[in-house]
Amino acid sequence: MEGEFMSSNTVLQVCHEKDFCFRLKCRDHEMTVDLPPASGGSDSGPTPPELLAAALGSCVGVYVVEYCRRHGIPHEGLKIDVSWEDGKAPSRVKSFAVRVSLPDGVPAEHADRLKKYAEQCKVHNTLLHKPEVELSIS
Repeated sequence: MEGEFMSSNTVLQVCHEKDFCFRLKCRDHEMTVDLPPASGGSDSGPTPPELLAAALGSCVGVYVVEYCRRHGIPHEGLKIDVSWEDGKAPSRVKSFAVRVSLPDGVPAEHADRLKKYAEQCKVHNTLLHKPEVELSIS
């Protein structure tokens, strides 16, 4: 997508609040991440895997809207459902299923091209091509 929507030097800060509750800070935005009570949290926000699924779904959505705008296709009412399956050994998200529900009025001949365009989103590509992750403790 022209004019990528995220800077390559964006920093996100995660600050512990209490128990398993964390406050995310990125640019001028803040958000709470937590675990459900069954996992020891207070359920004051989505879980980390839910945020990962949200990142994938919303990134796909950005690309779908961009494609629709470029081709004069209506996109109001667009809905994206993301489901996932957990994996074990190691604990991870094993797989995602992303279902894009287009609003009425989208010509069927655009479906394949729209899918190919949406698959180019940054989060989708990141999940397909394992990124390097450096973790340090100070």
